Order: sequence, then structure tokens, then C-alpha cells
Amino acid sequence: MPSRRELKKNIHQVCDDLFSECCILFALIPSTDEKKVEKVLAEIIALEKEFSEKTGLKGDEAKAGSKRYYAKLKSDWEKALQKISDEIGAITK
Repeated sequence: MPSRRELKKNIHQVCDDLFSECCILFALIPSTDEKKVEKVLAEIIALEKEFSEKTGLKGDEAKAGSKRYYAKLKSDWEKALQKISDEIGAITK
């Protein structure tokens, strides 16, 4: 399992890539809806903040069942990424 530091860096990098993709879509495709793009960008920022905070959790939740905690974190992360990815795909429609 990677360290919390590596997890936070990975989360930041993925969110940065998603953010850049939205900006590029908005700049290059004239039919994109500005309000949809802004909504997705705000969700990406919130997603990064939420999961960065969860990886840095040092309380009883993280210590009690570390493997279970991080397995659930990974599962939630994958679901959130799929949701954001679907929303990015829907921007141009």
C-alpha cells in the first residue's frame, strides 16, 4: 500500500488532469455549456479536497481497520471518478 503522501499526490494529479481536460473541452469545443463546465470544475475541486482529507485521517477510523478503511476509500474514489468522467462526457452533448 502506498504511503498517505503518495496517495495525496496521486489524488492531486488525477484531479489536476480532470480539471485540465474540462478546460480544454471548454476552450476547443464551441458547443460546450459554460455552466456545466463550471459545475464539473467545482465538483473536481471538492472531490480533491474531500479525498485528500480522507487520506490524511489519523483518527480512530483509520487506525481501527486500516485495510478496510483504505479499501473503502479506494472504492469510493473509483465511484467518484466514474461519476466525474460521465459528467465530463455529458458536457459536450
